[in-house]
Order: sequence, then C-alpha cells, then structure tokens
Amino acid sequence: MPAPSEQHHPLVVSDLLILGILGTGTAVISFFGFQVHATILAGCVIAGLVILKRPEIGILFFLSTFLFSYPSFLRGIGMITPNNLLGLVFIFLLLERIFRKEGAWFLRVPQVQLLIGIGIVFLLSALFSKAPPEFMSPDDRTRKELWDFYTQCAFLVFMVSFIQTRSHLKAVYALLLFSVILTAVLALLFFVPTGGFSRAMAQGGIRMAKNSNHLAFYCLFGLVCSFYLLQETGNLFLKGTLGVLIMILLLVILLSASRNAFLNLLVFFGVVTFESGLELRKIMLILFLGGVLLLLAFNLVPKQHLDRITALQMDPTQMEASGSIRERKESLKIGLRIFLDSNPLLGVGPGNFRWIRQTHYDHKRVATHNAYLWAILSGGVPALVLYLLLFWTSLKDLSWMLRQKTEASLPPKWMVKTTRTVLLLFMVFSIFTESFLHIMPFFLIATTIIMKRAFLYRLQEPSTP
Repeated sequence: MPAPSEQHHPLVVSDLLILGILGTGTAVISFFGFQVHATILAGCVIAGLVILKRPEIGILFFLSTFLFSYPSFLRGIGMITPNNLLGLVFIFLLLERIFRKEGAWFLRVPQVQLLIGIGIVFLLSALFSKAPPEFMSPDDRTRKELWDFYTQCAFLVFMVSFIQTRSHLKAVYALLLFSVILTAVLALLFFVPTGGFSRAMAQGGIRMAKNSNHLAFYCLFGLVCSFYLLQETGNLFLKGTLGVLIMILLLVILLSASRNAFLNLLVFFGVVTFESGLELRKIMLILFLGGVLLLLAFNLVPKQHLDRITALQMDPTQMEASGSIRERKESLKIGLRIFLDSNPLLGVGPGNFRWIRQTHYDHKRVATHNAYLWAILSGGVPALVLYLLLFWTSLKDLSWMLRQKTEASLPPKWMVKTTRTVLLLFMVFSIFTESFLHIMPFFLIATTIIMKRAFLYRLQEPSTP
C-alpha cells in the first residue's frame, strides 16, 4: 500500500490536452448560440484545471453534489451533468496514478472487495430477474438503483485515492458538518407549529433531509461529531460553540418527531456511557447532555411531537404513528413473502420490489422501509451477507484504530470515534428505511479506509533511535 501523500503535481501535456479539448468545445458551443451552456462548460474548464492540480478540492465538490441539489441551470443536458463530468476527470486522474505511481492498491482493501462482490451479485440478479409488464415499466427502478450503487462506489474509490492526509480528512468532515448545521438551522428557522401536526424537515441544505427521518439522522451525525470534538478540544470558545450546536441539533431531532432518531439517541447514550469507563468527567458530560435533552423536550417541543417520538407500538390515540407502524409491518411481511417466492441466491433484482408488490401481492406501491430487507430482495442472501461483512469489517478496523496511540500526523481520535459511532447508528437507522444507496455509508466506509491506511503506514515506518 503506497504512503499517503500531499504532493501537488504540475500540469502535464495530457492534462493540457484535456483542457484544450474542453476549451475548444466551449468556443464551438458558444459560436452556435448556446451561450448559457458555453458558460457552464467554461466553468467546467476552470474547475477541471483546479481539480487536476488539487484533486482533494474536486472530491469536496463531488461530495457536495451528492448532498445538495443543483440549480436548474447546472443540471446539464442528458448525461452531461456535473457529476458525470467530474467522474470523467477523476477516472483520468486515477488511471494516471495507477499506471505511473501507485498501482490499483485499493483493490486489495477488504471493503472494496466486498463492494465489488455486492456489485457483481446485483448485476447477476438484475440480468436474471423478470422484466415488469409494460404498463408497470415506469415503476421499474432497476437502472436507477444500479446507477446509484455503482456511481457511489466510484465516489468511494475516488475519495480513498485522493483524500490522503489528516488535513484532507478534516476538510471533508468540515464540509459535511457545515452542511448539517446549515440544514438544521434552516429547518429550525422555517419550522412553524400549526393547529395540526407538522414535523420539522429541511427547507434548504441537504436534499435528503427533506424527509424528517433523514433530517434527524444527519443531525445525529452532527451531534455525534460535536460531542466527541467537545471532549477533545481545549479551546473554550469552541467548547461553547459546540455546546450551543448540540442543543440546536437535539431540538431539531425532537421536532422531526422521528422514532428512528429517538431509538438512535438511546443507542448513542448507551455507546458513550460504555465508553466513559466510569470516568467522572465523561459521566458528568453525559448527564449534562441528557439534562439538555429533557429541558428542550419539555419546554420547546410540542406535546404531539413527544407523543409520536415515543409511540413505538400501536396506539389508538396516535393515528398517524400507528398508521406508520402498520405500514412498516405490512411491508416487512410482504417483503418476506416475496423473498420466499423468489430465488434465495438472487432475490428479485434491484428496483423490482415495488412493481412486484403492486402487481402480484397487496397492490400497494410502497418501499420496503428496511435496508436489510431491500438487500436480500435485491441480491438474495449473498447481498445481505456481503453488506453485513462490509459493516463488520469497517467496525473492526475502527475499533483497532481506537486502540492505537495518537500522534499529530494521524487522524484525530474524535474523527475515528465519530465514524465508528455514526456507522453503528446508521445500522440501526437502516432497520427502518432503505438507506444502503445513500451517500452516508459510502462516506463512512471511505473515511475508515483512509484512516486505516494512515495508521498502517505509520506502523510500517522505521522507528527513530
């Protein structure tokens, strides 16, 4: 495995050739009257120049395209989108690194091998699955789900190849934390209690957070990150800022009325209590966090939100919550029936659950609401086993890193703890939603690979006398 590097390489002839082609394309498009598209392409030329010299900046922009929606004028034409153009640039840079410098070292990483296995299983399952009837073809999500999986696998490979140092990792984490803070603040500012029941949801920022459950999970990421950073920093101003941020994120989580998030909060408290090892300072911090949660719950959160967030069983007084529980139980029951009626080694194929359910079972076009059920239906038992191995391998790596000595050149402990705890919370979150195609698991696994690479390289360095 090559050593992590922060070298910035000058442009070479091949890089200049790419920029020349893009520049020529810009001029031609402008000549034929498509000035707006020419402006976009010119922007791509400039962005390409920056990415060729500083690929880590390109990764930050690439991550932002998964988090945020593009403005309409940036959505491109057909397959010519910012994501695809970025992907082409990174493919070129990756091939250049493979053939000139580092080789395809990432293919030896267990997590990448498991993702390749999942991709092969999904492809075989899609090839051998039944096609939907013509009238149901608009509900066939096979291409979309395969595209989402493969593009995010590509992002993971790009990220582990070009995010290599402690400063790079901090920049990536800073981008995601800033995105969470922006989303949470906007959700809070535009939350208006009405006579009925309304849950907090994103009014801007991360596009996935338009769903209240996803908003709550991204806030959980911010909460976990802030908590561990608060434990390590000695800066009083930063401590105060993080304390305020934790209160804001807790408030948004409660206003989202997400039972999934409530369960994850309990898991988080369990994790940090176990970590405290009965150390008084850490126990006091946990008690403080619990006190803040109760204070916010009983003073700023409407009663109907607290009733919903704690409604974990069927309750005739909670019609909306009970309806949600009933729908999830039905989806689980129907999903298991569909799996038992299918090939256990292949499932029904990615993207086929909804139209199969609507056509042959209870005539409802509803998601599985369970990522593990989605995996076993999309790729059979092999896909589910590979996903579980993927998470187990990453958690094992993170636990190993936490046992190593801390050094200034290595990823900070708060980052390792955040990645470990959020991955645990994500596994709980996935019990209640289809989440394996979201960017978050790919981000967490990529971060794990990058950090372990840094630790392994440090261990391989000869010790100085």
